[in-house]
Amino acid sequence: MHARPYITLCFAVLFALAIISVHAQEVSRATESQVAAHYITIKIDAGGNASFTEQFYFRFFSGQQELLEQDFEENSPSILFWQADYPFVHPHFGESGGWENVVFELKEDVLSNKYLELRYDLKTPFAQPNELNSTPRADAYQVSDSQFQQFIIAGNVNIPSNTTMFIELPANATVNASLLPSQAEVSANKVTLKAFVGNRLDIQYTVPKPIAEPVDASKLVQGFLNSQWFVVVLALLLAGGAVLLLGRETLERKIEDFIVENTEFISREEKEIDVDDELKKAEATIRGGKQ
Repeated sequence: MHARPYITLCFAVLFALAIISVHAQEVSRATESQVAAHYITIKIDAGGNASFTEQFYFRFFSGQQELLEQDFEENSPSILFWQADYPFVHPHFGESGGWENVVFELKEDVLSNKYLELRYDLKTPFAQPNELNSTPRADAYQVSDSQFQQFIIAGNVNIPSNTTMFIELPANATVNASLLPSQAEVSANKVTLKAFVGNRLDIQYTVPKPIAEPVDASKLVQGFLNSQWFVVVLALLLAGGAVLLLGRETLERKIEDFIVENTEFISREEKEIDVDDELKKAEATIRGGKQ
């Protein structure tokens, strides 16, 4: 009679454990097939270097979002630990060891949906200079399909239907749209790719070379007046002027001395005597002529 309550309690405990066990088995981690949307934004600067932002949105089953949050707390901030449970969440460009400035975050959108965001830079340029197509006025660059290595399947570049790539070129770049596949959308300096399968993906663009700005004389003069060189040049000009002034006075003095030393002064009396002699000679000549 007294054993029956204990038996009932044991059955209750076993039943509860079974429920917990079944529930635990039902809640599994989200898989790659549950990635509802994968957005990749690639921003390329004027030198061909690129920064990447990858966002992963999931179609969660019951309990999976909570499990994702728990896993993130346990595994972050190490992307390597995270990949042990979610191997499909990783940088899709570059190779291991070729990333820098890696940031991994769990975020929430305006609808309270959780998503993963992965940001990183490549240590090497993403776009390479294309000297063959460069001109004196513009530099040409090329993003070859080898950069999409992780999307190559059986020799083809395969961008899944749930993946959207936004490639932002430098602001003043001009993309060669004729080389892009028909699935690509081009708007100004932006290229959007989605659901693409092809044996070649070649992105080429040009960036105008900077034009030298016209020289502003007033700014040059103002800059010179405000620099320390103005004081130096002014001192040199004053010193040069002083030297020229002293040299001129010395030269004038030397000329005066030369004139004084080489000029023969004749007194007034000597001049009068000479005139009288000349008059007498002239009278004598006249008289001799009359005789």
